[in-house]
Amino acid sequence: MNESFLKLGSSRKIEKIEEIPALAIETRVLQEKRIMVIDDVRSVLVFFAPYFIAATGGEVSFVYFEKETLEELVDKILKENPEIVLLDYNLSTKIKGNAVCQELKNRGFNGLVYGFSSINTKEEFLKAGATGFVPKNTVDPDYTIELLAKYVKESDETKQ
Repeated sequence: MNESFLKLGSSRKIEKIEEIPALAIETRVLQEKRIMVIDDVRSVLVFFAPYFIAATGGEVSFVYFEKETLEELVDKILKENPEIVLLDYNLSTKIKGNAVCQELKNRGFNGLVYGFSSINTKEEFLKAGATGFVPKNTVDPDYTIELLAKYVKESDETKQ
């Protein structure tokens, strides 16, 4: 976990095992799933990092979006090829998460793509071909992880 904090440019550290979020049993579906979380606010990524790391068993990457173009970001996602992508909506004044989602779908990405925003942009993401929308809930981050797990479980069951 501390390595992820360093990569995000944060000095935050987890010193004791008790500091790692204990997640509900329903989130086990996320274990071993490769998740990529993309946001333009570093503190959001740092805040959610322990929850995603605990839920996935460390199979998560965080992309701090700064100045990449739409194509550079999509190329980065396609190169890493995660199973699940969580996209913030307002990545910059010019690039919105739903546009990234649309481009991923246009380029044949087969993973699950979820809108991940503190504002309700569910419709914008769904119109762009997203699998769904998960609210970025900093008051109750367990809710965010549990809701993602519920959606992923439903998606896995649909595939069977």
